[in-house]
Amino acid sequence: KNRLRKISVADVLALPECKDERIIAAMNMLLLLSKHSTYDGDDILKYSISTFSQIGVLVSVMFGDAKEAYRLGLMSSGLMDRLGIHDSMTSVVVHKYVNPWYRPLTESLEPLLQTYYTGMKQGSVEMAFVSFNIYLIHCFMAGLSLGPLLSDAKAHFDTIEEYGMDSILTPLRALRQAVLNLAGGDAPNPLQLTGSAMQEQDFFSSPNNSFAKYHFYMWKMKVCYYYGDWKGAEENRLLTWKNRKAALAFCEVSTQMYYNALIPLAMASSSSGGTAAAAGHKRRARAAINALRKAVTKEHKAINLVHKLHLLDADFLALNKRRDPRSVQQAFDRAITMASRAGLRHDAALGNLRAGEYFRTKDLNWSCHYLTRSIELFRDWGAHGVVHHLQTKYAQVLSSHSESTLTMMSSTTSSGTSERRASVKSSNHLGRKRHSTLRVKRGEFDAPYTFLDANQESLPEMGGEIFYGKRSEK
Repeated sequence: KNRLRKISVADVLALPECKDERIIAAMNMLLLLSKHSTYDGDDILKYSISTFSQIGVLVSVMFGDAKEAYRLGLMSSGLMDRLGIHDSMTSVVVHKYVNPWYRPLTESLEPLLQTYYTGMKQGSVEMAFVSFNIYLIHCFMAGLSLGPLLSDAKAHFDTIEEYGMDSILTPLRALRQAVLNLAGGDAPNPLQLTGSAMQEQDFFSSPNNSFAKYHFYMWKMKVCYYYGDWKGAEENRLLTWKNRKAALAFCEVSTQMYYNALIPLAMASSSSGGTAAAAGHKRRARAAINALRKAVTKEHKAINLVHKLHLLDADFLALNKRRDPRSVQQAFDRAITMASRAGLRHDAALGNLRAGEYFRTKDLNWSCHYLTRSIELFRDWGAHGVVHHLQTKYAQVLSSHSESTLTMMSSTTSSGTSERRASVKSSNHLGRKRHSTLRVKRGEFDAPYTFLDANQESLPEMGGEIFYGKRSEK
């Protein structure tokens, strides 16, 4: 108080802004502690539950200590269970920023869905909408069927729109339109996010914050990649990188790390091997793979990225023209097996697609084998637009080698593949027991393999109130 008396208003206004990130992080922690007293003697206050998780996010983001953040997140989650309360802030923080680095994505679906309903009942609508947006993204990343995802998004979009929260509406619109494009919906151009869910030109003509921009370009990047537009995917990847400071959640950071390597690998494989451009793509891919490998191996985290790392390693091996094709095939098979065992159909489909593309210049029979499996997995996922694109793009390969491939597939399935899969241990490379995932039986959610009508946003026979976690209560 005495010190402040000696400082004039002009002196305070002339002070420079602090740029030291450690001081900023320390002050943020003090602000959190000032709002929530963590201990009252030897007792714990129920109002302080969110303190642990919020400090954990600061520890993870500012200092890169994900292990300590996960430990603090366990404290918050455990206190909620023991005290029998549900704090929306804590649940969103734990399952958006912390737990996905160490736990399977499917474990976050039920808590995020519960947070959405609890937040709507208690009036914490902002946390409810954030939770619902992350829930849908995790459903997509976990490889669950696109049909129910569209139904869920459509069923609750009107409620979110009534509140006029553009910061959540724009990412949600981009998500819906991207999934519609993958499902073969009403978009005149599948490479653009224009259709029944959103109009791309409206996004560019209206002001948007960095968070909304990141999600828009992220979904457009994914759509371009799945449809084989490497140039468009790279352009949108650079735009997501430009807005990356607004994206700190696991789903955002991990997507950036993955596509930083995935897109250059595709561009390098489609370029001439001796060109400077191909060498540059390969160089960038190597750096991005090393960054992802560090995230996976450091403190034994990133359990949801292990299979992606194996796929990138296989794709990088495929760039070596002198590499024995059998070793490249084994690398692809390893990545595909890991994705399949985790129930990640879209990543298994992508692994088969990259393997089929590799064998186009090596062995057309194997190429047709992998491409056929990729198409079946994409169809099983609900990406009928991608299926149609692949059938058109690889029509000549699929038609000229279909009979020999069917014979090879049946013999491989009955002998070779089953033996190779049986020899794979049921634990990941980190030594832990293979994590449990939510497995959806074929036909439980999937609809007949038909394209969407122009005015239809969900696959046939899909109820708008069916969620992956559980059936909602009206």
